[in-house]
Amino acid sequence: MAGSDPQRSDNELFGMLDQPAAWIVRAGASPGIPQGNLRAALFQAFEMSAADLHVTHIVKLPDDAIVLEVMQIHRLWWRLGLLGG
Repeated sequence: MAGSDPQRSDNELFGMLDQPAAWIVRAGASPGIPQGNLRAALFQAFEMSAADLHVTHIVKLPDDAIVLEVMQIHRLWWRLGLLGG
C-alpha cells in the first residue's frame, strides 16, 4: 500500500511467518530466490549468511511492502531457535 509504513514489530512478523506471501532476501549482488512465506525467507537468509553472504534485508513483494533490517532478522532467527547462546 503506497505510503504505508514498511516496518512491523517482531511480534507482528512472528504472527505472519507461515502466511502465504512472496518474500525475497537481499544480500548485495546475490539476491535470494523469492520464497512463499516469511519463515522460508528467514531460513534462506540464515543459509546465505552461513555461506558468508552479507544479508542486508528481507522484503515482502510486491513493492517492498514490508522491510526487515538486519537486527530484526537476527531477533527473528533467535526466536526461531537458529541462533544459540
